Amino acid sequence: MSVEAAKHARELLLKEYRGVLSTHSKSMPGFPFGSVVPYCLDELGRPLILISRIAQHTHNLQKDPKCSLFVGERGAEDVQAVGRLTYLAQAQQLEDEAAIEAASERYYRYFPESQGYHKAHDFDFWVLKPVRHRYIGG
Repeated sequence: MSVEAAKHARELLLKEYRGVLSTHSKSMPGFPFGSVVPYCLDELGRPLILISRIAQHTHNLQKDPKCSLFVGERGAEDVQAVGRLTYLAQAQQLEDEAAIEAASERYYRYFPESQGYHKAHDFDFWVLKPVRHRYIGG
């Protein structure tokens, strides 16, 4: 990815707050499974998601942590004419208490309505560690 494309990809990740998380289907091997997830960026600029332990995408990630997050600019009439990013990643569930606390502070700043999910409703924080990106400027 060029320096210019990387800059635009970063700006898109910062500007948007939701994307389509695609995982490898556990129940239908070989097929992708997509679901919409809100995200924010952690202190290293990686997408941070909060997902339910009973969700299909969580079960898929537990079996195979390879995933992608597709993020596109909202509000465009012609979706082919605006920026979009496919962010290939290895998902990792946060287990360290300090990391969970830092993730909570950051995530709830952007999504205050989600406070308490990870304790009261069996939600966990996951970070998407980058493997490769593909940005299309439109």
